[in-house]
Amino acid sequence: MKDIKLIMENWRSFLTEEKVSHSIPRVEILSALADDVSNYGEYDAALDEENLEEIKMSGKKIAEAIIAKSNGFFRHGGSKKGAQRIQRVDPDKDVPPEQILKFIEDAGLVVEKTISPGDSDSKSSKYNTLVVKPATEEEVLGTFVVFGHGRNEGQKYEDRVIGDLKSSKEGKSEPTELYKLVLNAFNIRPEQLVDIQKGSDKRVRRPVTDEINDVGAMISDINIIYQTDAGEQKQFFVSLKNENGATFANSGYGTGFDVFEENGEYVVKPGSHELDGFIVGALGVDKEKAAEGLTAYAQEISQEGDVKAWEENDSTALDPEKIKRYLASAYGYGYWYVRPKRKGGFTMYNLSDEKSAIDNVGEIEKVSVRYPYYKVGLNKKGKQVGSKSKQISVRIETTKATFLVEVRNSQGKIKPNEVKIKILRTKT
Repeated sequence: MKDIKLIMENWRSFLTEEKVSHSIPRVEILSALADDVSNYGEYDAALDEENLEEIKMSGKKIAEAIIAKSNGFFRHGGSKKGAQRIQRVDPDKDVPPEQILKFIEDAGLVVEKTISPGDSDSKSSKYNTLVVKPATEEEVLGTFVVFGHGRNEGQKYEDRVIGDLKSSKEGKSEPTELYKLVLNAFNIRPEQLVDIQKGSDKRVRRPVTDEINDVGAMISDINIIYQTDAGEQKQFFVSLKNENGATFANSGYGTGFDVFEENGEYVVKPGSHELDGFIVGALGVDKEKAAEGLTAYAQEISQEGDVKAWEENDSTALDPEKIKRYLASAYGYGYWYVRPKRKGGFTMYNLSDEKSAIDNVGEIEKVSVRYPYYKVGLNKKGKQVGSKSKQISVRIETTKATFLVEVRNSQGKIKPNEVKIKILRTKT
């Protein structure tokens, strides 16, 4: 089925990377897709009347099928940004994610991919975007669906922290550790604290770039308003991450690799993208080696050697100053960054200006890469064993933190289409 896979990959690229899926009627897209597939005569049998109806199942019908199984919890909220919106009938009644998945399953559908808020291809700054398709057909193009199912775990965590801060300010509880840290960091007395306000719920997508920008007001989770001794009101912005929060920045990478068909097989080769200055020029990633691993993955050809090992890049292949700027751009500046410690308590980082953002990255100590690979075989009992990966992972150790750069496909496909920067742990 290599031809079909190639067609679907190309159509997925057209719909997501060219950003046109919401501007062309879906029925026209799917009809063209069906025509494209039917040009491959040997696969005409896959396009019988029943399967063709599944391919043309509209996004609205998928939404309605889920709603019909939701026991009255949801209603259709129309379409926005190319995604079907499914909203709660009772805004005050939360619906847990596992219940939503049950509704989808009961409707005869499956979730092909879950996209986090603000990530590449996300259709919502607040909720997960699900790529949903009929369970009976693997090659059907998925429909983007967004559920308004209540506040996510990160938002609930922010609410708890803000509630504790306000209780401390109002004297309803003993001052929390974070409350004391805030007063100390801003060098203010309790009586100077005017208000503690919630920042915006809107997720701001920060691109991977070497430009370090003032993002404080945009990403603030908590606004601290205080009064100076001179009677002037000022405010600080605080970005709060729960202990599982990791992703800082993400950008599209759609042309970074190309997909071809050679001798009836799916082949991946290096393409060109503006982020290659970071991926290749600064981090020293070998895209030819990455393409070899991706091709082996696509063709299910087991590779020789220890292909899944992390490889430390030679320092001569790195550009430390450029790496620092890209990582600092993921932070941005104009705020204080608060991260909980795993054993309790908090750490606050001053990111008030561009220099502090670079300083918080630290000095580059080591850069290691794990390339895509396919290492699968049969054991003595004939059982398939081994592992595989279609992601380029770059681990960056600095004097201040451990960062991870991921070059991956956000929709579970093979060809990478996005770059993410994550912070795994801090060292101070």
